[in-house]
Amino acid sequence: MNPIIYLSQADADRVAKNEHNTFVMPLGEQPPEGYEIVKVNDGNVTFYISKGWSVENNPDPIIIPLRYSSGTYRLFAPTELFDLYDRTELPERNNNRRIIVPMTTEWELDVKTSVKRVQELTDEEIKHLIPPRDYMYVYKEDWVRQFNALHSKPVKTKGGKGYECFPYDMQTFEKWLSWESRPGEVLSDKDNNKWLWRGLPLTIHANCWVMVLECERRAV
Repeated sequence: MNPIIYLSQADADRVAKNEHNTFVMPLGEQPPEGYEIVKVNDGNVTFYISKGWSVENNPDPIIIPLRYSSGTYRLFAPTELFDLYDRTELPERNNNRRIIVPMTTEWELDVKTSVKRVQELTDEEIKHLIPPRDYMYVYKEDWVRQFNALHSKPVKTKGGKGYECFPYDMQTFEKWLSWESRPGEVLSDKDNNKWLWRGLPLTIHANCWVMVLECERRAV
Protein backbone atom coordinates (compact mmCIF):
# COMPACT_ATOMS: atom_id res chain seq x y z
CA MET A 1 0.00 0.00 0.00
CA ASN A 2 1.22 3.50 -0.80
CA PRO A 3 2.00 5.94 2.03
CA ILE A 4 -0.92 7.97 3.36
CA ILE A 5 -1.67 11.65 2.92
CA TYR A 6 -4.17 13.22 5.34
CA LEU A 7 -6.35 16.11 4.16
CA SER A 8 -9.21 18.03 5.74
CA GLN A 9 -12.75 17.21 4.66
CA ALA A 10 -12.92 20.45 2.65
CA ASP A 11 -9.70 19.59 0.81
CA ALA A 12 -10.84 16.01 0.22
CA ASP A 13 -14.06 17.39 -1.29
CA ARG A 14 -11.94 19.47 -3.67
CA VAL A 15 -10.08 16.33 -4.73
CA ALA A 16 -13.40 14.61 -5.48
CA LYS A 17 -14.47 17.51 -7.71
CA ASN A 18 -11.19 18.38 -9.45
CA GLU A 19 -8.55 16.15 -10.98
CA HIS A 20 -5.77 18.66 -10.33
CA ASN A 21 -5.34 20.47 -7.00
CA THR A 22 -2.64 22.38 -5.19
CA PHE A 23 -2.31 22.41 -1.39
CA VAL A 24 -0.02 24.56 0.76
CA MET A 25 1.18 23.55 4.23
CA PRO A 26 3.79 25.26 6.46
CA LEU A 27 6.91 23.25 7.14
CA GLY A 28 6.59 21.82 10.63
CA GLU A 29 10.09 23.09 11.39
CA GLN A 30 11.36 26.43 10.10
CA PRO A 31 15.06 27.16 9.49
CA PRO A 32 16.78 30.02 11.35
CA GLU A 33 16.94 33.43 9.71
CA GLY A 34 19.72 33.68 7.14
CA TYR A 35 19.15 30.22 5.67
CA GLU A 36 17.60 30.85 2.28
CA ILE A 37 18.86 28.43 -0.34
CA VAL A 38 16.73 25.37 -0.80
CA LYS A 39 17.33 21.91 -2.22
CA VAL A 40 14.62 19.26 -2.09
CA ASN A 41 15.54 15.58 -2.45
CA ASP A 42 15.26 12.18 -0.77
CA GLY A 43 12.35 13.23 1.42
CA ASN A 44 14.17 16.20 2.95
CA VAL A 45 14.61 19.90 2.34
CA THR A 46 18.08 21.35 2.87
CA PHE A 47 18.66 25.03 3.69
CA TYR A 48 21.98 26.77 3.19
CA ILE A 49 23.21 30.14 4.43
CA SER A 50 22.30 32.66 1.76
CA LYS A 51 25.79 34.14 1.37
CA GLY A 52 27.59 32.13 -1.27
CA TRP A 53 26.13 29.46 -3.51
CA SER A 54 28.57 26.59 -3.20
CA VAL A 55 28.39 23.79 -0.66
CA GLU A 56 31.94 24.69 0.42
CA ASN A 57 30.68 28.12 1.53
CA ASN A 58 27.82 26.52 3.49
CA PRO A 59 29.39 24.04 5.91
CA ASP A 60 26.39 23.85 8.25
CA PRO A 61 23.21 23.15 6.26
CA ILE A 62 19.88 22.70 8.02
CA ILE A 63 18.09 19.50 6.92
CA ILE A 64 14.35 19.22 7.64
CA PRO A 65 12.28 16.10 6.82
CA LEU A 66 9.30 16.66 4.56
CA ARG A 67 5.98 15.31 5.76
CA TYR A 68 4.95 14.74 2.16
CA SER A 69 7.73 14.41 -0.41
CA SER A 70 7.08 13.78 -4.09
CA GLY A 71 5.42 10.43 -4.75
CA THR A 72 2.11 8.57 -4.83
CA TYR A 73 -0.14 8.59 -1.74
CA ARG A 74 -3.39 7.01 -0.66
CA LEU A 75 -5.80 9.76 0.41
CA PHE A 76 -7.34 9.59 3.89
CA ALA A 77 -10.00 12.09 4.95
CA PRO A 78 -12.04 12.74 8.12
CA THR A 79 -15.15 10.57 8.32
CA GLU A 80 -17.99 10.97 10.80
CA LEU A 81 -18.94 7.82 12.68
CA PHE A 82 -21.32 7.22 15.56
CA ASP A 83 -20.30 5.56 18.78
CA LEU A 84 -21.09 1.87 18.37
CA TYR A 85 -22.10 1.70 22.04
CA ASP A 86 -24.72 4.42 21.65
CA ARG A 87 -27.96 2.51 21.03
CA THR A 88 -30.12 5.61 20.67
CA GLU A 89 -32.13 5.64 17.45
CA LEU A 90 -31.53 8.36 14.90
CA PRO A 91 -32.30 11.28 14.79
CA GLU A 92 -32.50 11.36 18.59
CA ARG A 93 -28.92 10.10 18.90
CA ASN A 94 -26.82 12.49 20.97
CA ASN A 95 -24.51 14.60 18.80
CA ASN A 96 -21.79 14.24 21.41
CA ARG A 97 -21.55 10.59 20.43
CA ARG A 98 -20.23 11.43 16.98
CA ILE A 99 -16.65 10.41 16.33
CA ILE A 100 -14.45 11.87 13.59
CA VAL A 101 -11.75 9.48 12.36
CA PRO A 102 -9.51 9.51 9.26
CA MET A 103 -10.51 6.78 6.81
CA THR A 104 -9.39 5.75 3.36
CA THR A 105 -11.04 7.21 0.26
CA GLU A 106 -11.38 5.99 -3.30
CA TRP A 107 -8.52 8.21 -4.49
CA GLU A 108 -4.77 8.18 -4.80
CA LEU A 109 -2.74 11.34 -5.37
CA ASP A 110 0.39 11.72 -7.44
CA VAL A 111 2.18 14.49 -5.55
CA LYS A 112 4.95 16.80 -6.73
CA THR A 113 6.43 18.71 -3.78
CA SER A 114 8.31 21.98 -3.85
CA VAL A 115 9.35 24.33 -1.03
CA LYS A 116 9.22 28.12 -1.04
CA ARG A 117 8.22 31.06 1.11
CA VAL A 118 4.48 31.58 1.19
CA GLN A 119 4.76 35.04 -0.38
CA GLU A 120 6.57 33.51 -3.36
CA LEU A 121 3.42 31.68 -4.49
CA THR A 122 2.54 32.70 -8.03
CA ASP A 123 -0.88 33.88 -9.18
CA GLU A 124 -1.22 30.66 -11.16
CA GLU A 125 -0.56 28.56 -8.05
CA ILE A 126 -3.02 30.60 -6.00
CA LYS A 127 -5.73 29.96 -8.61
CA HIS A 128 -5.63 26.29 -7.62
CA LEU A 129 -5.76 26.90 -3.87
CA ILE A 130 -9.45 27.76 -3.43
CA PRO A 131 -12.57 26.85 -5.45
CA PRO A 132 -12.53 28.27 -9.00
CA ARG A 133 -14.14 31.60 -9.84
CA ASP A 134 -13.26 34.63 -11.92
CA TYR A 135 -9.71 35.57 -10.99
CA MET A 136 -9.00 39.05 -9.69
CA TYR A 137 -6.85 40.56 -6.93
CA VAL A 138 -9.47 39.96 -4.24
CA TYR A 139 -9.13 36.25 -5.05
CA LYS A 140 -5.60 36.33 -3.62
CA GLU A 141 -6.79 38.35 -0.62
CA ASP A 142 -9.43 35.68 0.06
CA TRP A 143 -6.78 32.99 0.10
CA VAL A 144 -4.46 35.00 2.37
CA ARG A 145 -7.33 35.37 4.85
CA GLN A 146 -7.94 31.62 4.73
CA PHE A 147 -4.24 30.89 5.24
CA ASN A 148 -4.06 33.20 8.25
CA ALA A 149 -7.25 31.76 9.72
CA LEU A 150 -5.57 28.34 9.70
CA HIS A 151 -2.01 29.26 10.66
CA SER A 152 -1.93 32.56 12.59
CA LYS A 153 -3.21 31.17 15.88
CA PRO A 154 -0.21 30.29 18.06
CA VAL A 155 0.35 26.61 18.85
CA LYS A 156 2.66 25.02 21.40
CA THR A 157 6.17 24.23 20.23
CA LYS A 158 7.33 20.61 20.30
CA GLY A 159 9.11 21.11 23.61
CA GLY A 160 6.09 22.84 25.13
CA LYS A 161 8.17 25.79 26.37
CA GLY A 162 6.71 28.36 24.01
CA TYR A 163 4.38 29.05 21.11
CA GLU A 164 4.82 29.56 17.38
CA CYS A 165 2.64 30.60 14.46
CA PHE A 166 2.95 30.79 10.69
CA PRO A 167 1.18 33.89 9.28
CA TYR A 168 1.41 35.18 5.72
CA ASP A 169 3.07 38.39 6.95
CA MET A 170 3.24 40.57 10.07
CA GLN A 171 0.61 43.02 8.84
CA THR A 172 -2.05 40.35 8.39
CA PHE A 173 -0.96 38.67 11.65
CA GLU A 174 -1.58 41.87 13.59
CA LYS A 175 -4.99 42.18 11.94
CA TRP A 176 -5.73 38.61 13.03
CA LEU A 177 -4.70 39.51 16.58
CA SER A 178 -7.07 42.48 16.66
CA TRP A 179 -9.98 40.24 15.63
CA GLU A 180 -9.27 36.95 17.38
CA SER A 181 -7.10 37.40 20.48
CA ARG A 182 -8.46 38.08 23.95
CA PRO A 183 -7.33 40.99 26.16
CA GLY A 184 -3.98 40.18 27.80
CA GLU A 185 -3.48 37.04 25.71
CA VAL A 186 -0.58 38.55 23.76
CA LEU A 187 2.15 40.97 24.88
CA SER A 188 4.69 42.49 22.52
CA ASP A 189 7.91 44.48 22.58
CA LYS A 190 8.02 45.34 18.89
CA ASP A 191 11.21 47.39 19.19
CA ASN A 192 13.09 44.25 20.26
CA ASN A 193 10.87 41.83 18.30
CA LYS A 194 9.83 39.98 21.45
CA TRP A 195 6.35 38.51 21.85
CA LEU A 196 4.58 36.58 24.58
CA TRP A 197 1.46 34.45 24.16
CA ARG A 198 -0.32 33.34 27.32
CA GLY A 199 2.84 34.11 29.28
CA LEU A 200 5.24 32.07 27.13
CA PRO A 201 7.65 33.15 24.35
CA LEU A 202 6.00 33.43 20.94
CA THR A 203 7.95 32.89 17.71
CA ILE A 204 6.25 34.38 14.65
CA HIS A 205 7.33 32.76 11.39
CA ALA A 206 6.03 35.52 9.11
CA ASN A 207 6.35 34.68 5.41
CA CYS A 208 7.01 31.12 6.50
CA TRP A 209 8.45 28.32 4.40
CA VAL A 210 5.74 26.08 3.00
CA MET A 211 5.35 22.82 1.14
CA VAL A 212 3.52 23.28 -2.17
CA LEU A 213 1.85 20.00 -3.09
CA GLU A 214 0.74 19.76 -6.72
CA CYS A 215 -1.62 16.79 -6.81
CA GLU A 216 -3.07 14.72 -9.65
CA ARG A 217 -6.00 12.53 -8.66
CA ARG A 218 -6.51 8.97 -9.77
CA ALA A 219 -8.89 6.23 -8.71
CA VAL A 220 -7.54 3.36 -6.63
